[in-house]
Amino acid sequence: MSVVAYWGKRHQKPLCLVSDLRPGWELLHLYRRRYPIEATFRDYKTYGWRWEQGQVQVQTHVERLLVGMALATWLVLLVGAWRAGQILARPATGKRRTRPWAGKLSLFQHGLDQWQAWLGDTRLPPIEWRLTEWTAPNWQDQLLAHHAWAFVWA
Repeated sequence: MSVVAYWGKRHQKPLCLVSDLRPGWELLHLYRRRYPIEATFRDYKTYGWRWEQGQVQVQTHVERLLVGMALATWLVLLVGAWRAGQILARPATGKRRTRPWAGKLSLFQHGLDQWQAWLGDTRLPPIEWRLTEWTAPNWQDQLLAHHAWAFVWA
């Protein structure tokens, strides 16, 4: 059992990790990589698909539900990535110092919001139906960099 604590300059409280792994900086990096997985669980269980409300307990039904949610998640992320591209294509004003509201939402949430906006429309805009930016920085970092660049060079 190990405990690792980290208190960054910009943090109000320390981050304390308890693990059965050896203590060290690697543990912090491991948990940093794990955070997006936790956000995905949150999207599946609470904010996105509300899996917990369904209370499906039969194993075969759970398996089918997971396949359906995986497909729906793929469609939502494709549209979220499209929407993020639309947001990043807008020129930054150079006056913003903080992350804009759009950067506070995940690609998943952007995709859900966009699908809701499109409900009832008969024609969808042209979308590339594949995820292309696998190695790109996360969406919030891209948007912050977009505005920071304009702020510095305005």
